[in-house]
Amino acid sequence: MSVSGIDKQSEENISVQEKPGPQLQANKTTAVQADEVKERLPELLQAVEEKGETVEITRNGAAVARLAPTFRKLTPEERKERKEFLQRFRQERKTWKPSGLTIEEIVRMCRDGR
Repeated sequence: MSVSGIDKQSEENISVQEKPGPQLQANKTTAVQADEVKERLPELLQAVEEKGETVEITRNGAAVARLAPTFRKLTPEERKERKEFLQRFRQERKTWKPSGLTIEEIVRMCRDGR
């Protein structure tokens, strides 16, 4: 079984394995048979920890468990994009003017489809 994909940031194939088997990709879910997990656990954990991948563990073709990151570190490019977005947002926010409407009026307008 082989999973291929492209990293959104670098648009290059990412391989995190040294042994033959499925290639794991950033932000991808890869299915691995339960009997393979014991042999490949260090590789799978590395992919989850370093690349933010999710591994679905299957038995007889049915998913039985999922190995997923608890958090994902941002890449330098992602941090830069978020910083730039926040700077633009803060600049735009300075030009916002109050609408003069109450929360109740805004909710009513949303419910009325306006």
